[in-house]
Amino acid sequence: MNTINSFHVEQIGDATVVRLTNSDFKDTVINQQFCQSLLQHIEATNPSRLIISMGEVEALTSDTITALLRARAQVLHLNGSMELCEVGSDVMEVLKLLDLPGKVFPVHKNEKNAVRSSGF
Repeated sequence: MNTINSFHVEQIGDATVVRLTNSDFKDTVINQQFCQSLLQHIEATNPSRLIISMGEVEALTSDTITALLRARAQVLHLNGSMELCEVGSDVMEVLKLLDLPGKVFPVHKNEKNAVRSSGF
């Protein structure tokens, strides 16, 4: 398992699982580093399925959501898919306000379900 700034990466079958390790993404510098590192990782590895595990995340900002949307766009550009899992209730409320679950991001209860799924 590789550790990159605010996340760990593990390959499980065809799925690249990115486990976010920061609980609070309110800091601008953390968000910028997260976005840059995630996009660099996607570019370097070209994942066919990217699963973002958000179990540790308690708070995020529009910058975090923008980073996730940019990552999704990059993965889709590379003909891949991106999914979320283990999204806490507070974070899910924010995502629902933006109408992202299901329409933009498939959301799974846990990592096991996400890995077993076939994306959209």
